[in-house]
Amino acid sequence: MIYFRPFSFSILYDKDKLFAVEGVTEGTDLKNNGEAQTLLARQNDPPGEVLVIGVPNRKNVRGDNLHLFSVKFQIKSGATGRVALTGKVNKFVEADIITAVTDIGIPGRDFQAGNIYFDISNKRQRRVAVTRDTTSRVIVTNYPMLPSQSSLDSTIGDVHTNTISARSRRDSTCSTGRDLGDTNDDCQFDVVDSAYTAEYVVEALVNFTGTRGNDFKNNLPSKAALKNMDADVNTVINSFDSFYLARAAVGMTRFLNYVRVVPAVENTGLEDNGCITTLEAQVLMAGNKPDSSASDKHQTLVFFDLASGNKSLTKLFADSVDDCKLCQGTLRKDVSHVGKGKM
Repeated sequence: MIYFRPFSFSILYDKDKLFAVEGVTEGTDLKNNGEAQTLLARQNDPPGEVLVIGVPNRKNVRGDNLHLFSVKFQIKSGATGRVALTGKVNKFVEADIITAVTDIGIPGRDFQAGNIYFDISNKRQRRVAVTRDTTSRVIVTNYPMLPSQSSLDSTIGDVHTNTISARSRRDSTCSTGRDLGDTNDDCQFDVVDSAYTAEYVVEALVNFTGTRGNDFKNNLPSKAALKNMDADVNTVINSFDSFYLARAAVGMTRFLNYVRVVPAVENTGLEDNGCITTLEAQVLMAGNKPDSSASDKHQTLVFFDLASGNKSLTKLFADSVDDCKLCQGTLRKDVSHVGKGKM
């Protein structure tokens, strides 16, 4: 029986009949193992899906049947008939994530959770909005491993899948491209990178003299991985970065890929740009993807916060106007600055 830690599951449901509510709650087995280091969910985005990621606090979590988390659904007005919950295992890996990443089973496989079929009647709908029948309990079943390979039997409902795990090697070069947020040098970004960063932070605090210090020293993160660890781009790698990465994995925040500033230039011949300063930033979601939401429903907001220690500019900023016809957004002048850039 194998120990596991980071996991990512997608619960799929009928968006015309159900709506996920109240967030995700820890299952019994996470609570009994010191609660979760990380447990986050993205609900109803897109409609019909709940994405849940988590990292158990302890590294000795295993068992035949584990209740990891619960998700509650509200029955939509007018919904009737039979409803089914399905889903996919996006990521489910063994506890040791420092030397390499070992998937338990094949990522992307289907799963079904608990008693997933239930009927909605008009009578029940009027009586209750959320019932126990609409709570999805994700239960993972592990079986003994063969001597030379790890195996996972995922048995939920009528589905029975026996798959072989694969050990992912680290590649500091990422010849095919590296995802923003990749901290463990496997070139891809997922919940494992958040867990790996948390482990790194713990060992760095004690100068890599802890229980996993030698594992890190034998295979230190690349410069690119260390840069990605500083997810909030404040030049310090700490536990806030681990949480930032976890939030990025469920689409709650974004990665700042670069910022470019073109200063104003005037009366210099060919380089004259009409005394216009240009600010440019590239902000991407997980997988190096731009925000794919509709142009009138953007979920990504970017603020350019301008400040100066030159008091003569205070009135100029206050009197500034938004005359950028190509820009989406609004000019705000109600922000009070403190510190060196105080205005």
